[in-house]
Amino acid sequence: MQNRLLIVLMLIMLTLSATAAQTQENAQDLLIIESEGDYWSWSEDTGLFQLTYWGYNWGLDRSLGRYLAYASTADFVVEAFQRKDYYPIEIIPTNIWLYDLQTGEAVRIASQPSNAVYNAEQVSGYNRFDPHWSPDGTKLAWVQFVAGGDNYTWQLVVYDVASGTEQVAVDRLPGPFGDAGFIGYIRLRWETVGLITDTFGGTDDNFFGQTFRIYDENGTLLTEHHFGTSQDGLRDWFWNEDDPLTGIVGIWTNYQTQISTYFQVDPFAGTEQELPDVVPVSLARNAQQGLALYFEKNGESQIASWWSSKQGDASLPYILTGRGALPSQIAIAPDGERIAYLTDALYIWEDDQAQPIPDTEQFVTADSAGTLTWGEPLWQLRPRSELPSTVG
Repeated sequence: MQNRLLIVLMLIMLTLSATAAQTQENAQDLLIIESEGDYWSWSEDTGLFQLTYWGYNWGLDRSLGRYLAYASTADFVVEAFQRKDYYPIEIIPTNIWLYDLQTGEAVRIASQPSNAVYNAEQVSGYNRFDPHWSPDGTKLAWVQFVAGGDNYTWQLVVYDVASGTEQVAVDRLPGPFGDAGFIGYIRLRWETVGLITDTFGGTDDNFFGQTFRIYDENGTLLTEHHFGTSQDGLRDWFWNEDDPLTGIVGIWTNYQTQISTYFQVDPFAGTEQELPDVVPVSLARNAQQGLALYFEKNGESQIASWWSSKQGDASLPYILTGRGALPSQIAIAPDGERIAYLTDALYIWEDDQAQPIPDTEQFVTADSAGTLTWGEPLWQLRPRSELPSTVG
């Protein structure tokens, strides 16, 4: 039995080594697929390869093409899951890993303390959330929920890749409080303006809704803004730097009319405004004159349209309709010439043609549809009148 296990482990390591060897020269061109708690890579040169085999990885963020950062459920928690020994509130001790696409090496950079515990009666340790890279790719940040003891604490952590050291930039974030098993959440993104936290739920100052706070990497609070009392808040938001609409832009739903539009919040100026006549357009950051992509809501479905901006507005758009998390199932290549998307399989669209990738139906038939990461997108606001077509 031990010999068989050793052989299996050796085969896994050989597979990972082969992936690293074949992707070493073109790591930035690799398409990454996240599905069922693990990661795969694909390129025309190397084909499809599985990168991880844990099954409990999530929250992927990519740095300048080469490095993947992701959260991973701790092993003792997975063992409790397998025993069906669940803590009644969703507090899950989580580690942070880095995966180097050039070498195929995965390194755990944030672990659990030796006395961490997870079972139906108690939980202690660090519940870490979606890690995000700094714009220059030299540092990583995440929010962690410190479980155990009498006081629960939310913290903002910054990790320096070169030195391999982490610093608690904010020792106690203003965290959401919960009721009846609901804790709320704090999401994080690292933009050129700073580290943006998105807190949803009841807060320490008795505000219910969504609060944006912006910190520098040392943990100094630069500004904060409370947004509405909607149960939904701003969804799918991003940081926009185009004058005069600098700020946070996301989808907002009017619950009286049930109409979803884009909404802009400037945390520094303290202003809010609805943007009914614009659509965010995504371009490949390194190829801004290549393919352009935008999403719109149409009832319960989402519409993805793309066209070649090299040819101007005369180029007919290609339209894909789907339900659920459609934006995360489409990605633009770094060269701005190709688009990857998931429907009944993984497709690569290039030169007005879509080519299915063999053996990728698994990413669609999984419990949750796979998500794609390729080139780093650049979002810009465009008037609807400038787009090749609009969705009614």
